[in-house]
Amino acid sequence: MAVGTPGELSNKKNMEASQAAALAEAQSLSQEMKDKFVKKSNEFKASQETARKNEERLKKEIDDLRTKLARFQEDASTHTQSLKMQRMEECERYEREIEQLKDHNNKLLNDMDAALRSVPDKLKVDSDKLRSARAEVERSLETKDKELATTLKKTAEGKDRALNLQKEQYEYWLSKKNEDLRVFTDEFNAYKVEKTQQLNAVERQALYLFDYCNSLATIIQNFEKGLYPVYEKSGIKSAQFPEKAKPGPMPADVLRDLQKYKKRAEDFIKAHPTAITSANLGRASSMSSQP
Repeated sequence: MAVGTPGELSNKKNMEASQAAALAEAQSLSQEMKDKFVKKSNEFKASQETARKNEERLKKEIDDLRTKLARFQEDASTHTQSLKMQRMEECERYEREIEQLKDHNNKLLNDMDAALRSVPDKLKVDSDKLRSARAEVERSLETKDKELATTLKKTAEGKDRALNLQKEQYEYWLSKKNEDLRVFTDEFNAYKVEKTQQLNAVERQALYLFDYCNSLATIIQNFEKGLYPVYEKSGIKSAQFPEKAKPGPMPADVLRDLQKYKKRAEDFIKAHPTAITSANLGRASSMSSQP
C-alpha cells in the first residue's frame, strides 16, 4: 500500500486512536455489565437462601405449634378422662360413706327403739318425735348428696372451660402463623419474579454488548491488516467496511438501560467502597474522560 501524505497519516492515526478508545470504552462497559450481572446473580442467590431459611423457620414454628397442639389435645383428653375417673371414684366413695352413715343411723334408731321399748312407759319418747328425727336425718343426707353432686359438676365444667380456652388460643396462633407464611410466600414469589426478569434483561443486554464489542474489535483488527479498501475523496481518505461486518448503531433503549445500570453500579460502589471496587471505578472514570 502506498504511503500517504503527513496529513493523511495524521488522519489515519487519529481515526485509529478514536476507534481504539471507543473499543476500550465498550470493552470496559461490557466488563462492568458482566460484573454487575454476576453481582446481581449473587444477590439473588443470597436472597433466595435467606427466603428459604425464613420459610424453613416458619414451617418449623408451625410444625412445633401443631405438635404442641396435638400434645395439648392428648394431655387434655387424658386429663379429662382422669377427671371423669376421679369424679366417679369420689361419687362411689361418697355413696359408700352415705350408705355407711345411713346404716349407722338406722342401727342407732333401731337401738333407740329397742331401748325405748325396754324402759317403763313413762320414759318412752313419743313415736312421732322419733319418726321426725329419722326424717330429719334422711333429709340432711339427701342435701349433702346433692351438694356433693353440684360441686363435682362445677369442677368438671371449670376444667372443660379452661381446656377449651387453651385450645382456642393454640388454634388462633396456628392460624396466624399460617397466614404469615402465606403472605411471606406471596411476597417472596413476587420478588423472585421481579428479580428474575431484571436478571434476564441484564443478561440479554450484557450478551448484546459483548457481541457488539467483538464486532468492533473485528473491524479494527481487519482494518489494521488492510483487509478493507481505502478511498480518497476531496483529499480525505476513508475506509469502506462491509455492511455485514458493521454492528450498526446501538438501539436507544439499550443505551438508556446501560447508562441506567452503569449509574446504579457506580452509586452502589461509591456507597460501599472497597480496594477493588475503588480501583475499578477510578480506571473506568479515567478511561471515560479520555478523548
